[in-house]
Amino acid sequence: MCPEHNPTCPNDLPLDNVGNAVTDGRPAMKTSSDIDGAYCVEFEILKASKACRKEESYNALKEGERICVRCESEALHEDLGWRCQGHGVEGRVTRWSALSAPHCHGKWLRAQPELDATCSARTCKELPNVFIFV
Repeated sequence: MCPEHNPTCPNDLPLDNVGNAVTDGRPAMKTSSDIDGAYCVEFEILKASKACRKEESYNALKEGERICVRCESEALHEDLGWRCQGHGVEGRVTRWSALSAPHCHGKWLRAQPELDATCSARTCKELPNVFIFV
């Protein structure tokens, strides 16, 4: 997971480090020529490590805050039904970690029952509360 506005976060990695995932380099992503299936997911932060407070890009990751995470077409995985790794399970707490600040990690709960293809949630329009799956 990377802040959308952080230029140090790569956009072309084969697998993100969000959720219960471990980076393993699988090339199971859509290519840019595929249909755009981008969507957004709103999460409530349940726990965030102290390291997140030290990184300006991750200040929004505070307990009780809601954030928006965009799943762009480059991060979609065919084996997940063209969804992003780590996009959460309704009603279940999952883990996340920040890619460019590995000591910044925590737990979150998906705050909306369905994926938002229009990214219309309030948090999806407010930087710095917008992040991307990578």
